[in-house]
Amino acid sequence: MMGIRFIVAVLTMALIVGSHYAVAADGVVDLAGTVTPLVKPLDRDNFSNEIRYEVRVRNDSADAIPTSSLIIVLDSLSNLAGADRDPLKGDRLVTRIEVLDKDGTTSDGRAFFRLPASQGPELLPRSTSEPVLVRFKNPEYTAAFPPSFRILGERRPGASASLEVLIQVLIEKGILTREEWESSLTRWNQGR
Repeated sequence: MMGIRFIVAVLTMALIVGSHYAVAADGVVDLAGTVTPLVKPLDRDNFSNEIRYEVRVRNDSADAIPTSSLIIVLDSLSNLAGADRDPLKGDRLVTRIEVLDKDGTTSDGRAFFRLPASQGPELLPRSTSEPVLVRFKNPEYTAAFPPSFRILGERRPGASASLEVLIQVLIEKGILTREEWESSLTRWNQGR
């Protein structure tokens, strides 16, 4: 029978290091309120009408976010009147620009960008990512304000969900039995 000190040590280490057994989400979700896009205009070439922005992602949460799941989506572009649609044609202004060097397109046709590979595996809590260069051409020379971005990504389960997954893995591998875990919990709760 395993000692309670060993079990507590394993669980403590797993919570400190983070869970590598986290279940992947089916898809990415909007991380509004968790992360903030920081947009900085860089320059504009009036001859080719190319505009460049630097976009960083700030993690405002207390949890690390896997950078491989983070996607910076070009959400909207507004004209001087604050509208995001052309007043004559009715189409969205963001569809009338040519986005350069994008990493892909979402299912609803919006351009997206990924963080640089040099960023590392996680965006740590209260930290800011390396910059992503966003370039687009405005062939119609429409006067527009800086674009707005949404950040999509994967939410990790909280510590309690990670703990449950870790215990399940330990039980499946035969390192821990359900009875040992339950008796450890009983002793832990009695010691409080």
